[in-house]
Amino acid sequence: MINKTKFYELLNKDSSRAVADYLVNLISDNQLNFNFIFDYCISEKYPINMRAARVLQLSAEKYPILAEAIVDKITDALLNCNNEGVKRSFIKILQNTNILKKVKSAGMVINKCFEWILSEKESYAVRCYSIDLVKNYCKIEPELKNELISVLSVLECSNIVSINTKKNKTLTELN
Repeated sequence: MINKTKFYELLNKDSSRAVADYLVNLISDNQLNFNFIFDYCISEKYPINMRAARVLQLSAEKYPILAEAIVDKITDALLNCNNEGVKRSFIKILQNTNILKKVKSAGMVINKCFEWILSEKESYAVRCYSIDLVKNYCKIEPELKNELISVLSVLECSNIVSINTKKNKTLTELN
């Protein structure tokens, strides 16, 4: 099990990729460690929760089975999340198609992603990551493809390079 005090001190000290990778190695493929980090994402305040979410995301990329085991908790937390950095990391975790297949409330997640895509109040990263999540979900539910194309077709973002690039790239992939 992770030394909670050491973990907290590292998160509090630094948000660098080196620290995040070090913590991912500490978590390893241990479900209890992964669950502990998830608890930090939802119980701690900024910046600890955001840094913990990034570690969780990187850990889920390396050991997706750990995220699959608590995918419903991640989904619930995402749907109720107010921290942009935590939201971003949870969306990135769910972009993995194998993890996404296990989401029981996938419809709610997809609807929320459509809201975020269209919301000018959301960060550019959340909007772009939401596009990717819905695009990946189209591999599971192909009939959703036309809805995503429709949403992207009406998306007004000509002055926002990141979203416009993501939109055009996604439309090209889907057509």
